Amino acid sequence: MTSRAIARTVATAAFLFTFMGAGMAVEPREIQGSWRLVSVDGQAVEAGDAQPHFSIEGDMISGFDGCNRFGGPLGGPITVGQRACAGGYVPLPLDLSDLAAHLAGTRLQGDELLLPARADFPASVFRRAE
Repeated sequence: MTSRAIARTVATAAFLFTFMGAGMAVEPREIQGSWRLVSVDGQAVEAGDAQPHFSIEGDMISGFDGCNRFGGPLGGPITVGQRACAGGYVPLPLDLSDLAAHLAGTRLQGDELLLPARADFPASVFRRAE
C-alpha cells in the first residue's frame, strides 16, 4: 500500500469516526448519491442551472457551491474553484472547511437531508437527486 493510500485510509477512518461519534442519525452509506439544495433557513431555493448540489461516492464528495465546483476526500481537504462569483447567487450552506463536523448533525427524512445550522451556515434541506 502506498503512503498516499494509507493517508487516504486514515483520513476516511477519521471522518467515519467523527461521523459516528457525534451521534449522527444516519450512517455515511445512507447519504451516498446526489443531493440538491431545496431550502435555506426555511426559504425555498430556486436557482435553475446554478442550483447548489453535491454528490457523495465512496469516500469522496464533489459538487457545485452556486458559483464554483468543489471536490475531495470526505476526511480531508476539499478543493474549491476560484471563479469570481456574481452577486445574487445562492451559496451552498455547507462548511467545506470542516465537512465532517457539519455533516455530523445530518438527519434523513424520507428523500430529504436536513443539515443543522453551524456557525455562519444556516440550516438547510437537500433533496435526493434522481
